[in-house]
Amino acid sequence: MDLRSLKILFNDGGLTTAVVVKAPFEQKGWLLHFQRRSGGVAVIGTVRDPETAKIFRSLDAAASAAQDVGFPQVVVKLTEKEHEGINPDDFELRAQ
Repeated sequence: MDLRSLKILFNDGGLTTAVVVKAPFEQKGWLLHFQRRSGGVAVIGTVRDPETAKIFRSLDAAASAAQDVGFPQVVVKLTEKEHEGINPDDFELRAQ
């Protein structure tokens, strides 16, 4: 999507969170995803092809783009793996 369309979606309450993730197959690259209130993800497209996700060369550039849309903060995900919390029920306690 283009920046103008994303700003309109944000102002209408259609976007909930800006998430920066490592770009797959890139040494240095970041993607900026916007979580939609209705489900799914919107991305900033390239100038030549708005349907192709833009790869940002730095976290600063991605955060600046999220700020341009209207977000005061971004979530940075370094990996796609979800880290689960420790569940105390997974451990057996024994008196010694």
